[in-house]
Amino acid sequence: MQLVRGQAQIDGQPLLNGRNMVDLEGAALRNARRTVQIIFQNPIASLNLRMRAAEILDAGLTALKPDTAPSDRGQRIAIARALAVSPRLIVCDEPTSALDVSVQAQILNLLRELQRELGVSYPFITHNIAVVEYIADFEAVMRAGRIV
Repeated sequence: MQLVRGQAQIDGQPLLNGRNMVDLEGAALRNARRTVQIIFQNPIASLNLRMRAAEILDAGLTALKPDTAPSDRGQRIAIARALAVSPRLIVCDEPTSALDVSVQAQILNLLRELQRELGVSYPFITHNIAVVEYIADFEAVMRAGRIV
């Protein structure tokens, strides 16, 4: 939410634990960033291509560079990065759209397993109704930025 501060009009208040995320600063902002993570549609665009996966995760996952990884490995690195700080909420922005169907299933199974084990919640943004049926407990359909 800090990325749009002063650049976009936001109707309503994006609240996290009762606090407006747009207004957070300092330690409160750092804590919010640990609580909420995001997995982007294109993992390669969201990873620092000069860093090895181990550096990205700060935990020695692998020495594989994200830009040379197949898309499924890049997405797994992005998921691991999001999980590294033990968030309560991970926004999933089309996290499987660039993957073939068999890899999509693996990633969705991984996300469901992690959800059960860690208790993390996923607002899941997708155009794929089959993904919604598989992953969602509750659904909301949006049109022009509004829930319909």
